[in-house]
Amino acid sequence: MQDAAVKSGLAALCAVSGMAALGLTDNFVPFITERGSLWQFHFVRGVMAVAILMVLAALGFGILRPKRFWAVAGRSLFQAGAMLIYFGCLAFLPIGVVVAGLFTSPLFVLMISALFQGKRVGPWRWGPWRWALPGR
Repeated sequence: MQDAAVKSGLAALCAVSGMAALGLTDNFVPFITERGSLWQFHFVRGVMAVAILMVLAALGFGILRPKRFWAVAGRSLFQAGAMLIYFGCLAFLPIGVVVAGLFTSPLFVLMISALFQGKRVGPWRWGPWRWALPGR
């Protein structure tokens, strides 16, 4: 049980750190797009992410080889498309509007889980309290 609590805490720390890093970079996108293109931004961002993952894998914190290549490739294509749209919008819309759209993603995950995976969705899964409780 202790192991699960440690993993949950580490997962929460990683999620918060990732959102903080995303929030930091989001504020610089309008300045970057004045001098460079969105493609350059994504390329540099991708190179940095791969470099960090390679260092973490070399330190023994996981492996880079996927178990199911096509599942990872499909998910990556959807994620890359979503990030292109997201950062593209940052160049034209206020950051508050774009981030409000980003925060709707859990609702879409929930709807897709219910419609295409047949998962049961009740009021407990819709509420924000679900993520505040330990072990959930």
